[in-house]
Amino acid sequence: MPVYPLPNYAFHNQRDLTFDNTAQEWGLGVPSLSNGAAYGDLDNDGDLDLVVNNVNMQAFVYQNHSNELDQNNYIKLQLEGPVQNKFAVGSSIKLYLGEEQIVQELQPSRGFQSSMDYVMTIGLGAKTQIDSLEVLWPNDAKTILRELAVNQKLNLKQEEANAGQFQMAKMQQQGKTLLSGVENPSLIAHDENPYNDFDYEGLLGKMISQEGPCMAVGDLNGDGHQDIFLGGAKGQSGQLLLHFGNGKLKPKSQNDLQLDANFEDTAAAFADVDGDGDLDLLIGSGGNQVDEAARESLRLYQNDGRGNFSKISILSLSNINNISAIAPFDVDADGDLDLVVTSRSIVGVYGMRPKQFFLENLGGGNFTDQTQDKAKALQESGMVTAAQWIELDQGSALVTVSDWGAPHLFSYTNDQFVAIPSDLDQRSGWWNTLTAADIDGDGDTDLILGNQGGNIHYKPYPEAPMRLWVNDFDNNGTYEQIISQNLDGRDMPIHQKKEMTTQLVSLKKQNLKASEYAKKSIQELFAKAILNTTTVLEARYANSVIAYNQGNGVFSFEDLPARAQLSCICGIACVDVNNDGALDIIAGGNNHEFRPQFSRLDSDFGNVLINDGAQKFNWQNYAESGFFVRDEIKHIKPFSDAKGNTYIFVAVNDNKPLVYKIP
Repeated sequence: MPVYPLPNYAFHNQRDLTFDNTAQEWGLGVPSLSNGAAYGDLDNDGDLDLVVNNVNMQAFVYQNHSNELDQNNYIKLQLEGPVQNKFAVGSSIKLYLGEEQIVQELQPSRGFQSSMDYVMTIGLGAKTQIDSLEVLWPNDAKTILRELAVNQKLNLKQEEANAGQFQMAKMQQQGKTLLSGVENPSLIAHDENPYNDFDYEGLLGKMISQEGPCMAVGDLNGDGHQDIFLGGAKGQSGQLLLHFGNGKLKPKSQNDLQLDANFEDTAAAFADVDGDGDLDLLIGSGGNQVDEAARESLRLYQNDGRGNFSKISILSLSNINNISAIAPFDVDADGDLDLVVTSRSIVGVYGMRPKQFFLENLGGGNFTDQTQDKAKALQESGMVTAAQWIELDQGSALVTVSDWGAPHLFSYTNDQFVAIPSDLDQRSGWWNTLTAADIDGDGDTDLILGNQGGNIHYKPYPEAPMRLWVNDFDNNGTYEQIISQNLDGRDMPIHQKKEMTTQLVSLKKQNLKASEYAKKSIQELFAKAILNTTTVLEARYANSVIAYNQGNGVFSFEDLPARAQLSCICGIACVDVNNDGALDIIAGGNNHEFRPQFSRLDSDFGNVLINDGAQKFNWQNYAESGFFVRDEIKHIKPFSDAKGNTYIFVAVNDNKPLVYKIP
C-alpha cells in the first residue's frame, strides 16, 4: 500500500484492446489514498457518476458531464428477480445496434467494500435506436425486446421471461474454416525435462532452458513430400517424421539420434552440405543447464538418400553456447553450402554476449571455422534468437534478431561479414523469431518480427527503455542480471528487495527498509566504478511488427493487430490462407517461464491474419480460422505434399505437435 497519496487511474477504452490512462484529462487525477470506488447515475442524466472512498480524507464525488459534451445516447435497465435474487444479479445483457453488439453483465460487486448501482446504465454512442435487446436471466430464461427507443429506463422482470429458452452453445463454425486440423495419432509429444534456471541465476526474469522443440522441413527421401525433423528435450531424442501425403506424418526411428538423446535440441536445419543431392541434417545443442556434461554444440547427420541418417564428425564448437539457429548458405559462392551458427546465450551467464560462428565448407561437408578471420562483425549481434538469409536489392544478406537487442543485417563482402546499416538497428526489443516474405507484393523482402507483445508486466518505450545490467556485482565469481525500468529518467530495478539482497548480500545494510530500497535507482545502489564495467542491454519496443522494406536499408514498421499482441510471438508462417494471391500470416506463441510475480504469457491461442492487399491485416476469430492452440508454440512452418497441398506444422513445448491443412 502506498505511504503517500497517489493519483488514481482512469483507463479509456480505445476499442482495439488497448487503454489509455486519461485520469488527468477527465479530472480524476487528484492524489489520494483511495481504497474503494462505486459508480452509478446519481443525477439521473444518463451518464455514470463516480464515488471514491479515501483513507484519512474526504470521499470524492465526481459528477459526469459527458451528456453535456457529447451527443451520445443511453439505455437504463432495472432488473427484478425472485425473492432469493431480488436484483437478478448475474444476468447478461446483449444489445444489437446495426452491425455492433454490446454485452454487459449485472455484477455489482467491485473491489473492496464497493457495490455499483443495480440499475444498469449502458452507453450507446451516437446510435438512435436499439434493434433488439436480449436479457439472459440467471435461471437461463430469456427476454427479447425489439426496436427500442434510446434514452429511456426499462423495468424488466424475470418472471415474465420465457423460461428454459436458452442453451449455451459451443463456439463452432457451421461452415468451412480457413484451416482444418489433420489427425496424426502416431506423433510423439515433446517431453520437457525439469530444470529451474532461477536456482543458479537468481535474478533472471525468465527461464531460457525450455526453448524447444526446434524443427526443420525438407524432402528427405525424394518422394516429393516434405518431411519434418522435430527436436527433443534433454533425455529425449529428436524425431524424423516422414510425410506420406495429405498431411499424414509417421516417426522413422534413427539409431544415431537415439544415441544423442542426452543433448537438448535447440536448432535444426536440412541442407545438402556434402553435395550428393540429398538433404543432410544439422542439429544445434543448447539449453541453460549449468551442471550438464560436455555437449556437442553442432551435430551433422548424413543422409543416404532414403531418409536414413548417420552421424559424422564436424568441427567442435565451444560447448558453453546455447545454439539458437543454423543458417546454411553458399556464402563464398564456391558451389557448396557454408554455415552461420548463432547462439542464444552463454550457459549460466545470461546477458553476456555469446559467440556467433561462421563455418566455411571446403567441399564434401568438411568445414573449417572462419569465425575469427571473417565473422568479427557477427559478434555484435547480441543474444541471437533467430537468423535467416534473405535477398535485398544489393544482394544476399543475413538477418538476425536478438533478445535484449535489435535486428541486424549483414552482407558478405571481400571475404568478410559486414554490417548493413538500416532502420532495424534502432528497434531494440525482446525479439523471438523472424520470417521473411514479400508481404506487400512489391518485389522486395519484408520481415515479420515476433516480439513479447504489449500485454506484459513491464513495458519499454523508445524514450524510456527497459535495461538489463550484467556484472559480477559482489565479486564472488558469478554474474548477476539486474532488470530496470525507466521511470522519470531513472533506471529503477524491478526486483523485489528480498530477491536482490539474497543475491547481493552487501545491499542489506544499505537498504534496511523496503521503502528505502524502492526509491533508489541502480546508479544509487552501485558505485560508478562497478557500473562502468557493467554490460548494459536495452529493449525499447515490445510489439510484434511487420518491417516493410523500402530499399537501401529503409524500413517502415507496422504493428501486428492488437489481438496478436496479447502474448509473445514465437512462431510465424507466411502463406496464402484464402487463395486470393496475397500472403497472409499465421502466428502464435506464449511463454510460461517467467518469474511468478511477472506472470506468464499465456493469452495467445493462435492468430490467423488475413492480408487485405493494402498493408492491413485482419485478425480472424477462432471459429472462422479453425486455428486454436492453447499451448506454448515455439515454431510454425509450412510444408507440402507431392500434389502441391500446403500444411502447417506447429511445434509446441511439452506437448504433441499439431498439423493443419490450408485449403
